[in-house]
Amino acid sequence: MATEDQIINRTASILNASGSGQTVEAEDSELIRDHIENKLDDLNTRGVIGVTAVEDIADGAINWFAICLANDLAPDYGKP
Repeated sequence: MATEDQIINRTASILNASGSGQTVEAEDSELIRDHIENKLDDLNTRGVIGVTAVEDIADGAINWFAICLANDLAPDYGKP
């Protein structure tokens, strides 16, 4: 099952907010962390997923969820 750190690190990597193997900056980590619960609620409400906590996200869905977060956060990183 997923951890919040795994989600944050993968999302930051997708957004190029951290280099390969580098630690995510505190500001980036906080921005992503603040968005996780909202995204889980949104996807759950729309019936896309049936989980309400990061710990319930299967390991195989970490990348997919991080991509969803990255798409929402892209404007904050100057990306379309």
